[in-house]
Amino acid sequence: MVESFEQLSGLSDQELVGEYNSIARHTALGLGFYRDEIHRRQLERSAAEMESLTTRIYRLTVCVAVLTTISVAASVVALAVAVSG
Repeated sequence: MVESFEQLSGLSDQELVGEYNSIARHTALGLGFYRDEIHRRQLERSAAEMESLTTRIYRLTVCVAVLTTISVAASVVALAVAVSG
């Protein structure tokens, strides 16, 4: 059993799961436990969704930058043709 916060912080994920499993056998769970787990899962899904949206926004930004560059180049070419012609 972990006796201090420092010891708890030093545990690997597997060790922490092992500690949890050994303590959970002798613990009565309340509704708060289930509410917290539901909330944790919702946060996990939200974080994954935000990461996906961030990737899409980045790709869209790159596309807009490329298209803007092409548009400026086309305008410069059209202006050069108009001035020389």
